[in-house]
Amino acid sequence: MKEYRRFHLGQKLMLAVEAEIKRLGGTKIMLSAQCQTQKFYEKLGYTASGAVYLDEHCPHIHMEKNI
Repeated sequence: MKEYRRFHLGQKLMLAVEAEIKRLGGTKIMLSAQCQTQKFYEKLGYTASGAVYLDEHCPHIHMEKNI
């Protein structure tokens, strides 16, 4: 929601998830991102790969990050 963007809640949530995955011994995160959010994930260090595909009639892209 627009009025909450200034709090960077999405970024905070992703950093917390990454920290927990790392704590549990994970070394790589893979996700399916809506294309409209690709830049958000890129700012967090994720890299897009492969072709765009539809998921629930919405364009998505595979993204990965080594942690």
